[in-house]
Amino acid sequence: MSSHPLRYKLNNWQTIALALILLAAFALRIWGIDFGLPNTVVRPDETTLVHRALAMGSGDLNPHFFRYPSLHFYVLALVYGLYYLAGNVTGRFDGIADFQYEYFTDPSTIFIIGRLLTAAMGTATVALVYTMATRWRGRTAGVLSAAFLSVAFLHVRDSHFLTLDVPATFYLLVACAFAWRQFDRPTNKAALLCGLFVGLAVSTKYNTALLAPTVLLAVWLAAPGGTASRERWTPVAMTALAALGGFIAGSPYVLLDFSTFISDVTAEGGQFSLGRNVDLGLGWTYHLHTSLPTGLGWPLLAASAAGLVLMALRRSHRDVALLSGLLSYYLVAGSGRSVYLRYLIPMVPLLCLAAGVCLAVVTARIKGASRPFVLLGVGLLIAAPTALSSLHHNRLLAAPDTRQLAAHWITQHVPPGSTLGLAGSRFGHPRLNRSRLWLEHAREDQRNSGLGAQRLSLMFSLQDYPLEPSYYIYEFSPVNPRGMRTVLTEWSAADLKDAGIQWVITQQHPLAFSQMLPRLGQLLEQHAELIVTFDPFTDATARPPFDPIDAFYTPVGDFAAARYSGPTIGVFRLDGI
Repeated sequence: MSSHPLRYKLNNWQTIALALILLAAFALRIWGIDFGLPNTVVRPDETTLVHRALAMGSGDLNPHFFRYPSLHFYVLALVYGLYYLAGNVTGRFDGIADFQYEYFTDPSTIFIIGRLLTAAMGTATVALVYTMATRWRGRTAGVLSAAFLSVAFLHVRDSHFLTLDVPATFYLLVACAFAWRQFDRPTNKAALLCGLFVGLAVSTKYNTALLAPTVLLAVWLAAPGGTASRERWTPVAMTALAALGGFIAGSPYVLLDFSTFISDVTAEGGQFSLGRNVDLGLGWTYHLHTSLPTGLGWPLLAASAAGLVLMALRRSHRDVALLSGLLSYYLVAGSGRSVYLRYLIPMVPLLCLAAGVCLAVVTARIKGASRPFVLLGVGLLIAAPTALSSLHHNRLLAAPDTRQLAAHWITQHVPPGSTLGLAGSRFGHPRLNRSRLWLEHAREDQRNSGLGAQRLSLMFSLQDYPLEPSYYIYEFSPVNPRGMRTVLTEWSAADLKDAGIQWVITQQHPLAFSQMLPRLGQLLEQHAELIVTFDPFTDATARPPFDPIDAFYTPVGDFAAARYSGPTIGVFRLDGI
């Protein structure tokens, strides 16, 4: 080691750089991680995962829901079980009723635990990209690739969420890391681990199966022997069987409740093909001109594209495996009209890897002390736009949103026991305590419609619940398929008077989910006084871009145009009805 002091010193600096990158990656992924809480419906899908995981604590391991696979339900159930046991040991919970009371009065801890798990898996993915790039083109490529992913906007954004995309991508990158290891020293153990983690990825989010060709082709290319030899195909078969086993192990009720699985997956596939009420065109074009530039920023996207071109020209085994996976994923993911930004998250780490490898290769001919400065300067130019997007996004997440501001104002100024009407999407509503009478009516109506109403029954059984102030709340909706008495489908002046509604809370937003119902708007103009408004935008003309089919009210660009997340909320007091 003493004969190579420069190499030792350089390696130390690269190790320190990786440690700093991982620290920065984690910090970016936890800044603002308590966004929206204790309101639990500010990020779609989070409540679905939490409710399914908590329901498994009752002993029913069948999720009865297969629009998502089940592995993360079980992981969350285990984590929440450990949290309950720790609380029981420390005296935080005397029994399950204390746990339930904490969840129903302030679920913030439960949601933060789930979000922190996502943030940790997102940070670990940065380390995996470093490992893959280092095995491919050395530690400089590894540091660059990890640095790009650590600040990549789409990956940073979704690492805050208690959702499936980042955890599924983590498992997929573990599989890819084992596949990359095959190129150096192929073993049956590594092939099995490749398959296992592919299966776990698919058992977390179905769409990660589209990147399975990267792993299978890597195992095939790394194996010795001729094209049709047994030595080459045996590890591929082992990988495929291990993938199937990993998927079934993570989602066993796919087989045990097969009819529900087929029904749910068919419905989800139909929505993917047809879109989500907003026609943005096919994903092949939309992701190219919107999702990828938004998720990576133009400089990082350009560097990634240059890296892919370089791979296509080099055509090493690693190049071919990575290109095949990205191409197969994009072709299928872009074939539908459901074009959420998050659908491209599995591609983001591999695109950052391509960018890091490209920069390392292009600058390899630069010798002497100038190369680190060139790498630093070019790397900053590539990473700066997407890093700034991540920072501005986190700033908005860390600030109170309009739903929190409105809820605080209502609890301070609207008398307890008042009857309120909420208009718009449930994702735009302020969190308010429902009165005990509301709980009773909602429970009865759910039971009459054939639902179990277990959650409402638990709330109703708790002592000193709900917390005050509480309100009887109606929701305005054009449809009421379950015949809930707490939902109003007609809202004339007489209807509001009969319901005893004294206050109406409205929401408006560029997203289609939060538009003023025309008849309600006309009625409020005639019979109500606007008391206070909570506007997220800096001025009346500011309209930053959002993911148009996602009910998430934090912009994805032009962040200076927003001071808060959330819709514009208006609080009206009815007068003369």
